[in-house]
Amino acid sequence: MATSQLETNSEVLGDINRDVFGRQHVNLMLDHKQIAFIGNENTKTPSINSYTFSYRCAQLEGLISESANFLVLRVMARRQSLPQDAIFLSFDSDQHICTSTYKSLGFQKQKVKKEEVDVFVIERTVHAVEAPPLNWQFYFLPDGHLSCRVQVGSPATMVILQMPILIDIDEPDPRPVFEKVLLDWEEDVELYSKFLDRKEELQASHATYVRRHPELNTLLADFLQLLLLRKPDDVVTFAAEFFAPFSAQQPPCRSFRSSDRSGE
Repeated sequence: MATSQLETNSEVLGDINRDVFGRQHVNLMLDHKQIAFIGNENTKTPSINSYTFSYRCAQLEGLISESANFLVLRVMARRQSLPQDAIFLSFDSDQHICTSTYKSLGFQKQKVKKEEVDVFVIERTVHAVEAPPLNWQFYFLPDGHLSCRVQVGSPATMVILQMPILIDIDEPDPRPVFEKVLLDWEEDVELYSKFLDRKEELQASHATYVRRHPELNTLLADFLQLLLLRKPDDVVTFAAEFFAPFSAQQPPCRSFRSSDRSGE
């Protein structure tokens, strides 16, 4: 398993493992000048094939490490579809920047012990700079479990020995539909109780306002006296014309036009 290494003014970005058996490690580090240093270390014989070189971070935009690549593959397997023209940057076996492409091989049958299951197969191709392309085939169960990995042309194959417990995919519940119910607030005990409470609250508020403004009694007396004198046909319009001059929102106008009989 690849191990992370920390150095002064450096941040480990990720570890890339190219060998199936974990014998070769690639450590990717970033320094304060935004330069990525790639080191290739042979863990079996450190003095052989160990070297370091660098890339600017702008050159690594879109790079997918091996661990991130597995997450991308699982997302594709769960969706059971691949985006068109899915191309990412990667490293070949010589740690040169190259492209990595993905291809769907559809559904196949795989036997795990005595059980035969459907698996979704994705082929990943790393287009090396100075070597032939490297191909891997990944077999995924419906919930995203990796059941098999095959490197084309290599005798090594990774296969699960027993069937894992599959993760159930929760289906969203259908949106509830509520039928419109006619509201009869007088028959509803709670609403009718709120109506009575609000009614008493307004009556108390109006009574308090009248007590604090005694001039209202004089104004109402004048209105009733004029109402008896004019005897308008439309009492509501007459009342609106009478109280209009006292409104700050109404423009001044001639009062009592609806009951003015001088022009008759």
